[in-house]
Amino acid sequence: MYLTLLIVHSILRWLVLFGLILSVLRAGQALATQQKYTAWDNRLREASVGFSHLQFILGFVLYFLFSPLTKSYMANGTQDIYEIWFFGVYHIAMMFLAIMVLSIGSSIVKRKVGDRAKFMHTLIYFCLTLALLGLAVPWFRPWLRW
Repeated sequence: MYLTLLIVHSILRWLVLFGLILSVLRAGQALATQQKYTAWDNRLREASVGFSHLQFILGFVLYFLFSPLTKSYMANGTQDIYEIWFFGVYHIAMMFLAIMVLSIGSSIVKRKVGDRAKFMHTLIYFCLTLALLGLAVPWFRPWLRW
């Protein structure tokens, strides 16, 4: 079960990154060319946030129920082992912060009235989220698990 969830978590991260990057590129392009905020833009925002929330829930399930690294952390602390500290403390804290920023930003975008304001807030909050994700991704791990 652990390996299956880890594989799904690994694959889903690419959908999250793709959605967020596409949202940022679209917001930047739309701001530069003064385009209207369309239903497609809204669906892209919703899909990006939805995949991110799904990824976060899956990460919580891995963290609290299945991961041997976090079980070791919960039982013994970090033991001065980087990988245990990374997954036991840093990764989950940074991902939680990233999801908070993304959720708050998405909520603000949903309530904005003007097209420019919607794109500007999408650009700001989704870029902040990508920066936090970039800091929290375990780049020392395989990029894709099969």
